[in-house]
Amino acid sequence: MQKSLPLIAGIIVSAGFCLFLQINNAVDAQQPIRTGQPQSMSPMGMNTSTLSPQDQQFFTAAARGNLAEIQLGKLALTKSQNNQVKAIAQHMIQEHQNANQSLASIAQQYNLTMPTTIEQRHQALMTQLSQLSGRTFDHAFLNSQLTEHNMAISLYQRHIQTGKNASLKAYATNSLPVLESHRNQIRAALTQLDR
Repeated sequence: MQKSLPLIAGIIVSAGFCLFLQINNAVDAQQPIRTGQPQSMSPMGMNTSTLSPQDQQFFTAAARGNLAEIQLGKLALTKSQNNQVKAIAQHMIQEHQNANQSLASIAQQYNLTMPTTIEQRHQALMTQLSQLSGRTFDHAFLNSQLTEHNMAISLYQRHIQTGKNASLKAYATNSLPVLESHRNQIRAALTQLDR
């Protein structure tokens, strides 16, 4: 266990730093893909299917974050031997699938294509986690989930306060309590695992 602590710490720091960069420096490749002409006009003739760059960045970060949580949850179902960790993983899969279904409705409304791939940082995290097993995996998985959820909560809180699009702000507002609940479950599981 002592030998794996630097690896676990490295995974957590890597994931946190990468999410920090993603949130603060949107890359063009992260922008949602437009798939055609605007779908709606407001009564004033304004294009209501145009999202601000901030809204587009949030949309993409949220959708890719949900995809990553689904894939990480599936990895945990195959790697963990701990029933509590497996239950959390299954819960993450279901709730992040639901969240992406909500985002898909918004994407349709604003003529955007949902991202279908996770970010490189999440792929790197999956690669690192896939090399672990037993309690070492469980600790690394839960700690990475805690880091991911703390950063997601910050992202969603910021979008609630500063986002422009009402649909995305409503999505963030409705999703925030779910993310906070996930964080609480993860903390409780870590406490149990450390006993």
